[in-house]
Formats: sequence, structure tokens, C-alpha cells
Amino acid sequence: MTLPNYLILAIACELALAPKPSAAQAPMTVAVDATFGAGVGKGGEFFDRTLPGARIAASIRRSGSTRVGFFGEVAMDWISIASGHAAVCYRSPRGGCLDSYPEFAGPTAVVGLIAQPIHLLELRLGVGGAAYTADGTRVAAALSQFDAALFPVTHVGLVAGARWIVVPRYRGDRLSVLPWMAGLRFR
Repeated sequence: MTLPNYLILAIACELALAPKPSAAQAPMTVAVDATFGAGVGKGGEFFDRTLPGARIAASIRRSGSTRVGFFGEVAMDWISIASGHAAVCYRSPRGGCLDSYPEFAGPTAVVGLIAQPIHLLELRLGVGGAAYTADGTRVAAALSQFDAALFPVTHVGLVAGARWIVVPRYRGDRLSVLPWMAGLRFR
């Protein structure tokens, strides 16, 4: 190896090994979540209230020297992903057949508090809203969420949490969904 190659190797090693602020020390960090799970739907006259779902989210958090900060998140939710149903008529008390629980899909926005009590653990609590589409109908929803992420590797964590989603008016009914989700967080 020549002297310029040794110099390039030394600079590369220095950049790779230079101390960087941890996520708790950095003033702003970005994270991306990919989660899957299932929930239970309540309200209305529907059958098949077990709702599988998926969610992709991007968040920005702001924290100072303390272990508590703020975060903002935008996400895309798919609640009650269609898995197909048998051609069976579940009788409705009003006559006719019951529909399956609506398949909600759409963007969400959440703001809240983030805490990092220890270096490997991240806790978030937030509230927000959503603009879902179900069967061609646009509906607004309020939501709250809690999640915890464990980071065994610096930039990749395991995340698990729950969300409470309330659709105040869907075809005359007030609906709510409590999905539990688990997946990965990249920061």
C-alpha cells in the first residue's frame, strides 16, 4: 500500500470509530416503524370483529439533555385487512345479512411525549387524528397510542404497542378499534 492509501484507511477508521451522540443526546432524531398486529372492533352491527392490520410510520423526535422529549409522527394504517369471507349470511336483527367490520385505511398524525428511562428502552405516548376510507366513505377518527421499543442494536429496535381508534360516525354508528401491534423501529 502506498502512503495515500494508508492515509485514506486511517481517515476512514477515524470516521467509523469517532464518538457520536447517542439517540438520547441528539437534539432531533428520525425513526421509521413497520408493524403488524390485530385488534378488536366495537360498535355497530357487524360480524367478524377480529381485525388484522399493518402500519408504516415515520416520526421525528426532539429531546434535550433530559430523558424526556416530544415526538411527531405520520403513518399509513390498514385496519381489518381483507382476508376473504365465506358466502354465509349472518342474520341481522334489522333484517337481511350482517356486513363484516369495515376495512379502514388512511393516513394518521400523532404528537406526544417520548421518554428514554434507560439507553435501550424508548417509551412513547401520543394523541392524534386520522382520515380513513372505508367502503368508499371518508371518515375522521381520533386516536391515542402507547408503544415501547427495545433497542438491542443501536439503530434497530423491537417495538410493541396499542392504539385506541374512535370513529365517531360511520353510517350512523360510533365505532372503535383497539389494535395491538408489534414490529421493527429503525432510527
